[in-house]
Amino acid sequence: MRNGDFTKNSEEIHRKIVKLGELAVSEPEYLEKLAPRLWERHIDALWSFGKGLAQGSSHQRATFEALILLMQQQELEVVQPILFCGFIAAVHTDNPSLSRKLQEYVLDVPELKQHFVDILSTTPVAPWGITKLIELAKAGELEPSRFQRIRSGRMHEPIADYDLTKLLSAINDLENGIFVTINILSMRFYTKDSNYPPSDDLRSIGRQAILKLLSKHRDEISRQQSHEVDRVIEECLSEPSTENEIRDIIGLLCDGVETYRLYSFELENIIAYLVKHYPEYVLDRVFRDGENNAQLMYSLFKDRVNRSSSPLNLAPIERVLDWCNGNQDKIQEVAGAVSAYTSLDNKAQPLDNPKKVTLSKHIRSLLGAAEDKVAIVETIFSRTFPSGWSGSLADILETRSKAFAELLNQDSTEVKEIAKAKLSLLDRSIRENRERDSDEYNQREQRFE
Repeated sequence: MRNGDFTKNSEEIHRKIVKLGELAVSEPEYLEKLAPRLWERHIDALWSFGKGLAQGSSHQRATFEALILLMQQQELEVVQPILFCGFIAAVHTDNPSLSRKLQEYVLDVPELKQHFVDILSTTPVAPWGITKLIELAKAGELEPSRFQRIRSGRMHEPIADYDLTKLLSAINDLENGIFVTINILSMRFYTKDSNYPPSDDLRSIGRQAILKLLSKHRDEISRQQSHEVDRVIEECLSEPSTENEIRDIIGLLCDGVETYRLYSFELENIIAYLVKHYPEYVLDRVFRDGENNAQLMYSLFKDRVNRSSSPLNLAPIERVLDWCNGNQDKIQEVAGAVSAYTSLDNKAQPLDNPKKVTLSKHIRSLLGAAEDKVAIVETIFSRTFPSGWSGSLADILETRSKAFAELLNQDSTEVKEIAKAKLSLLDRSIRENRERDSDEYNQREQRFE
C-alpha cells in the first residue's frame, strides 16, 4: 500500500470513529456496554471516540462529568486517560475556557489526577497550566515520571526558561526526579532553535542534576540513556560554570569511582568531557596531595569499553604540560595515563585492531618534556603489548612496531639506542607469534581433515 493510500484510509477510519462518538453520546446505555473498555487500555482510536463524544454533546461539561462517573463505577486499578484527552482537545477548539475548567476538574478526580500532565498536554500549555505544574512538583503530588510527558510533543517549548527552571528545580527534589530533569533538558537543548541561548539559571539546574546523578549508586544510573546526559553535559558544564561547581562534580565522580559506587565505563562520556575541557581540575583530583592514585588513574584513563584511547588524549597537550609545570614525577605519571598510540585509519576501530597507527601527539610531547626519556620509552614499549585483543597479536605488534620505530628519528642518542634495542625485542616477539599463529592454523587444518 502506498503512503498516500494509507494516509487516506487512516483519515477515513478516524472520521468514522469520531462519527461513532457523536452518535454514542446520546445513548448512555451504549456507553455503559462499552465500559470499562473505554479506559482499560491505551488505544489510539479512543482519542477519536472521545473527540466525537465532545462534538456530539449539547452540554459538554455534563457529558464529561458523566463519563468520569461511569469510569469510576468500573473500579479499575489502572485508568488510561486517552478518551478524556480526545474529549478535552475537541472542546478546546471551540471553547478554550471550558477546556481549562475540565483540565482543572481532573485534579479533583483521584483516578485522573496522576494523568494531569498528559491531559494538560492535549491543549497548548497556558500560564495557568505551567503554574499548576510547578505547584504539583513542589508539593510532590505526582510521581516524577509523570512529568516526562513535558519533553514529548514539544510541550516544553512554550514554557519560558524562568518557569522551566522553577519546575525542574522542584522535580530535582523528588526521588529520582533528576532523571526526568535530564531527559527534559536534553530535549529542550535538542529541539530549540540554534539561536536559543539557555539561561544561566536553567544551566545551573542541569549541573545540580548531574551532581545528584553522580551521588547515586551505579545500579540506579545504569538505565539512564547516554545521549540524554551528553546534551546536558555539553550545555550545562560549559561557561558560566564556576570552578567550584566543576571541581565538586569531578570530586563526586572520582569519589564514586574510587569506592566502586560508580562504574567508570558507564560514565565515559562525562569523564571524556571533563578531561577535555577541565584537564587541570581532573589531574588535581587524581594527584591529590601530590600523590598518584593508581586505581583512580586506571579507572579514569585506562579502563575503557567504548573508547579506543585514553580520555586524557582529548585534553589539549599544552594545558597538560602547563599543569605538569616541569615536575618530572608528574610528567612520568601522565605519560602512563595517555595512550601511546593513535589510529591513522579513517574508520573508527578499536585501538587493538587498526591497520595503521602512530605515536600520539601527547606521548611525543611528554617525551620531549621529560628529563628521563628512557623511562618514557619504557612506558611506550609497555603499552605496545595490548592487555586484550582479537585476531593476530603478531599483526598488532607489527603495526605498532612501525610506529615505535618513529623514536629512531629522535635527536636524543639515548632514545635512539633504547628504541633500537626495544625494536629488536619486538621483532623477536612478532616472529614468535607468527610461528604460533602458523602452528594453530596447521592444527585446525588437521582437525578438519
